[in-house]
Amino acid sequence: DAVMNYQFTQACLGFFGAGQIDWKVEANLMGLPKTRELDGKAFLERAQQLLKIYPTPAAQVQLNLLSSHDMPRFASLVGKDRQVFRLATLFQMTYPGAPCLYYGDEIGMDQGQSAYPEASRYAFNWDEASWDQALRADIRHFIQLRHTYPALRTGEFVPLLAQEGAIVY
Repeated sequence: DAVMNYQFTQACLGFFGAGQIDWKVEANLMGLPKTRELDGKAFLERAQQLLKIYPTPAAQVQLNLLSSHDMPRFASLVGKDRQVFRLATLFQMTYPGAPCLYYGDEIGMDQGQSAYPEASRYAFNWDEASWDQALRADIRHFIQLRHTYPALRTGEFVPLLAQEGAIVY
């Protein structure tokens, strides 16, 4: 048994999105309390804490997501900054649990100007000319890394260093 890990989403938003969270959009984040911006040390502590909330077998299959049909798209939460989305996705693919990509995130879909989570349900954009192909290639690479290295699927999460906005694990 596991859950959709919205606490993972919020921790990633607090760290990767620090300094550029769109607070109007963030107000619709699954009824969670307001996101706290996190430095590297606080983020790694929170990431470890999330693995201890549930028994290890459950933590290893938590649905770790950045976006979903029930909340704003992560790209919209961070002011549409695709580099921030890339870094959060790389973390997602290297953290214990089951990473979940919401349709369209891999091509750079956001929810336009809307602050409401329902806007995250817009139909998939099939116009390949408008896709962010570089983002798509990076995300495919992150997924490939996870499949190539078993430690990224079944290994232990061991924080090594945290300095301001940088982490090593």
